[in-house]
Amino acid sequence: MMTALNILVLIGAAMHLASIYLVSKLVRELPQDNLRQGWKILGIFIFFFFVSYLVYVFLQQSRTGELSGVDLIAPFILFFGAIFVLLVNLLSLKTTLELKRICTLEQENITDPLLGIYNRRYLEEMLELEFRLSRRDGLPLSILLLDIDHFKEVNDKHGHLAGDRTLLNLVQEIKGNLRETDQLARYGGEEILIMLPHTPEDGAKLVAEKIRRGIAGGIMVAAGEREDEGWPDISITVSIGVAGLRDEFSSGKELFAKADQALYRAKKTGRNRCVAASELEQKKK
Repeated sequence: MMTALNILVLIGAAMHLASIYLVSKLVRELPQDNLRQGWKILGIFIFFFFVSYLVYVFLQQSRTGELSGVDLIAPFILFFGAIFVLLVNLLSLKTTLELKRICTLEQENITDPLLGIYNRRYLEEMLELEFRLSRRDGLPLSILLLDIDHFKEVNDKHGHLAGDRTLLNLVQEIKGNLRETDQLARYGGEEILIMLPHTPEDGAKLVAEKIRRGIAGGIMVAAGEREDEGWPDISITVSIGVAGLRDEFSSGKELFAKADQALYRAKKTGRNRCVAASELEQKKK
């Protein structure tokens, strides 16, 4: 009888070992933060349970005499306790992996696969949300619509790989001029949309000019960046349309339309320049 009960406890100890393995897998899926440390501590506690089960079996094996009611019940409590710990850790791991998979799918759904920034659909949603928040709180909001001048020539002369590298480096240049609260997305082939919360139109144009000058004054793709492709130095310029929130706007689409009109004017009047929507109104007057 005692042997059978001890086997039950040893099976429970084996389940604790399985739980420790599950915890180790779960820890590898978590970021380096307090949550990860908490699961490591839990794994240590489970190891102590494992050791205590072995100690219990050793003590029971060395016992002599009649079995008490506690001796009969304790192995079942330990066995089902080990099952509970194993199930909790198994479900925790499965839940973590499923949530991670869902987050990955959501991230892929809102991100441009080449540039790693938001895609057009997601930023349009965010623009409408930010528009409503800015309207409610009476705060300024501006957007920049940036387009690479003569980008087709880059692809035609140097190939699409060079064009992709140009876009990637362009995004890094833009990010260097933005705040953490600003958002950017690939709106079209070579069009980048930048949303600047809490920024009036005149302030947004200063940001646009800084971006434009930084791009026009440097080499976007260096000759040695991809030696296997044999690219020469590639320089580009950009045109940028700027638009700020106005009282008469009823949606983010109207704000975007103004930025699009300003971009069209910038390209029509020579490219490599920034035009604000308010400048279009002044010229009409």
